[in-house]
Amino acid sequence: MSQIPKPPTLPKPKALSPINDACRAEHEALLRRLWRNLDGIIDVLYSADSAAFEEQVAGRVDNYLARRTRAAEHAHELASSYGDDRRAAVMAALATRLAPNDATSVPPLPSAIAKARIATRTLEESLIEWKTSAGNTKRIEVGFVDIACQVSIPDRVELSANLPRFLNDGTREAMLGSIFARRPDTLSVDEIGATLQAPSWITEDKHRSVWIDVRVTTPALGQLVRELKTLRGYGVGSVDVLVVLPSVDEETKEILLDEHFVALDAEWLTEHNFA
Repeated sequence: MSQIPKPPTLPKPKALSPINDACRAEHEALLRRLWRNLDGIIDVLYSADSAAFEEQVAGRVDNYLARRTRAAEHAHELASSYGDDRRAAVMAALATRLAPNDATSVPPLPSAIAKARIATRTLEESLIEWKTSAGNTKRIEVGFVDIACQVSIPDRVELSANLPRFLNDGTREAMLGSIFARRPDTLSVDEIGATLQAPSWITEDKHRSVWIDVRVTTPALGQLVRELKTLRGYGVGSVDVLVVLPSVDEETKEILLDEHFVALDAEWLTEHNFA
């Protein structure tokens, strides 16, 4: 019986652009172009849909006005419970201030609230591999990714009520301890009213690690996918890998997107005025 030959051992694909690619003037020019336009590129690719936020606004405003109404009712209850006329008058005046008249007290949604923001950015981020041999762990720098950044992406919008705490939690004890007990002889409605702040829009963000691999030559599709998968394997947790090529057709973009890679090219940069 003849012996079955062993399959050939294939070399591990490189995790980044070849050195002769990275040292070319075209690579540096493209890298500089991406770096100076990085905020705009991330904005285009990752900013949330403003229309989706607009749909949330009505419900948030209704909830805020309901909370102000409950706070005003609670202040009226406190005013009627006091034997001290001055304190009762102060709380009654505060109740009047709290009562919502219309939605004009709610600020409009800021135009940039859906905008993705870069928290950190690094040029030529090290790719690290840890190897253990004979009980010793060694840190090996295997290469670099051209651009690495951490991106904060607005996920949902909330309206912060900014109501006084003693009315927000609805407890008379908290109010007595933190307000009247402090300066019972000089307290006025203006002092309590000063704790009323305008509501503000805030976002809850999700966070993504984004790596950008810059190429000035385009390898065969299969080779490119293998190299990008190897590159992504060096990431900690979930990493979005963007590859920038000299040119890329729509079919290749779709194939790469199916593999969870985003492909951009010089034409895309020009279309979005990233000079």
